[in-house]
Amino acid sequence: MSLNDGETNTYTFKVSLKSQLKNTIPTELSQLINYFKRLLEKTPSDKPLSIFLDSLDQISSSDGAHSMSWFPPTLPIHVKLIKPLGEDLGKIVLKAWLARQHRTITDIQWELVHERLTECNTPLYVKLVFDEIKLWRSYTKTQEKDLAKTVSTSNNKLLE
Repeated sequence: MSLNDGETNTYTFKVSLKSQLKNTIPTELSQLINYFKRLLEKTPSDKPLSIFLDSLDQISSSDGAHSMSWFPPTLPIHVKLIKPLGEDLGKIVLKAWLARQHRTITDIQWELVHERLTECNTPLYVKLVFDEIKLWRSYTKTQEKDLAKTVSTSNNKLLE
């Protein structure tokens, strides 16, 4: 088996992390929270970590998980949290990006965008939506612009 540089770096990082973990993951909530914080602190500064949180509205309310109290209030400088923007902020971002491109879309087109943002509004999805809608023309009917509903379907559409 031969690994390229990216695979070697990923493999090395996984082996290093696995050796640092050594013990089993705790099952008691307060210990698990502390364990998670320690893991984040052990992230090497030369290998930044991005944590993508999606579907926060679907987190169980048991043990207060939905309040995000288990997530550290501050993160190491090389650890970044990426969470959904929310449909309103997603729309604001899209309007700003369109304005920078001297572009706009019609109210009917915004209805479709808004509908999609209620289903998915992660930063990556919002960027993919922007890449699509900046190409739209005002005279194109909305049913011709079947806007992907997820990042995955958007990527598949790009590969067609």
